[in-house]
Amino acid sequence: GDKARSCAFSSDGQHLAIGLLSGGIKVVEFYPSVAQVYWGKLNTDSICVLRYSPCGRYLASGSHDQHIDIYDVKAGYKRIARCVGHSSTITGIDWAVDSSKIMSNDQAYEILYFDPLTGKQIKENQRDTEWATWSCELGFPVMGIWPPYSDGSDINSVDRSPSGRYLLTADDQGMVSLLNYPSVVQHAPALCYPGHSSHVTGVRWARDESYAISVGGRDRCIFQWRLAPDVKPPNAVYDRIPGSQIDSQGVAYRA
Repeated sequence: GDKARSCAFSSDGQHLAIGLLSGGIKVVEFYPSVAQVYWGKLNTDSICVLRYSPCGRYLASGSHDQHIDIYDVKAGYKRIARCVGHSSTITGIDWAVDSSKIMSNDQAYEILYFDPLTGKQIKENQRDTEWATWSCELGFPVMGIWPPYSDGSDINSVDRSPSGRYLLTADDQGMVSLLNYPSVVQHAPALCYPGHSSHVTGVRWARDESYAISVGGRDRCIFQWRLAPDVKPPNAVYDRIPGSQIDSQGVAYRA
């Protein structure tokens, strides 16, 4: 069968959307029984990002061919809009809390906003918009995540915790890093956790924020990380400089 490139659960956990390398999207339902409820191929290249709206009504799909498609879940995943404007592959999509807007990033380091019902680009400033999630690698609240000497491609995945207190990043050094959110100072302090033997392609928080899941690249590993807020870190300044000292708990830091 076709290989998966991305996936996303609906807000109620009933549907799992799977983006394929061929440009197709498959949706599987889990209740009352496991069954495929949608299959469609409206893109010519791989589906890189999938994200359900907070209201559960819509699914946004970002593809390698630089388009973002919006599907109406209640209408059997009928496409209702196509957002055009990016000049490179889509890397991140987030919805506003009221599902009225989407924010997206691409490999050309663009941050664009769209109306999901019409597909039209929103050019007004969105600094006061409240976002339901933050998985985009670019933007004011995450501008401090980039390590020294970064070329803009070192961070592969970003995810804000459900409470809005923390931020996780996954990078090319095989590290999963924990930062405060927002992270706005240059080279923001971070707790860096090794374990993967290759670049880390994705990281996501659990809904209750008790743990997180990271996915490796060539090591083909899935790691589960537990959040332990009661553990006090050593008295050190944390960063993500390659070659940093690693303590007995696996925390990388520089004194």
